[in-house]
Amino acid sequence: MRRMRQLHRWAGLGGAGFLLLTGLTGLLWANAPRLYWKDDYKKIKAPVVAPPLESARIDMRRALAMAQQQLGSEVAAAVLTLKSEAGRLVYEAQAGKRSVLIDALTGRSLSPLTEEDASRFADQYAPKGASRLIARHESSFTGRDGRKRGPVWVVTYRDKGGTEIVLDEMSGQIIEEFDSSRRFHFWVMRLHKLDFFHTDRMLTANPGLFLLGLVITGMRLWLQA
Repeated sequence: MRRMRQLHRWAGLGGAGFLLLTGLTGLLWANAPRLYWKDDYKKIKAPVVAPPLESARIDMRRALAMAQQQLGSEVAAAVLTLKSEAGRLVYEAQAGKRSVLIDALTGRSLSPLTEEDASRFADQYAPKGASRLIARHESSFTGRDGRKRGPVWVVTYRDKGGTEIVLDEMSGQIIEEFDSSRRFHFWVMRLHKLDFFHTDRMLTANPGLFLLGLVITGMRLWLQA
């Protein structure tokens, strides 16, 4: 009986700890927009004026021909888009998960991005007035969802929040944006889901085990009373 009471007590303490953690992190997560999260996540904050779309000098056929050099046979299924990006007018040829950028004025391929171009692209997403610190190339990047991405550029800024912008090397698409408040929020999310140690969130079963133990020991105590 005494041992059962001890087990019941420990199961209750363990379950209460997990429920308290879940409740606190859930409150932080739910109220993040009112407390610390800014709604400009991965949005352009410092737009750069680009030439109008009608000023494109390279036609679509030539752009596709240039994209074929990098996309190969996949170019037959490519989607071609003319758009403004970082003060430039560019064609983006996208085939599946692969993308190539072609300058619509000069016909020059922008993919993979040089350090200079990566910095220009990233500057759009950095806080206004933030000075760039460094741009570094990484062969791979693992996102918060655990998915690995191909080569990326990581551009770091010298600002209050320690902003970092992660860009796809080929398309210049923003993959992730970090600063102090976002790093805290991502940590709260992981803590809420107990997403640590590469367990693929299997730790979330622990609260259920404690509660199950609480029920079983409670029933045993009741039957033995």
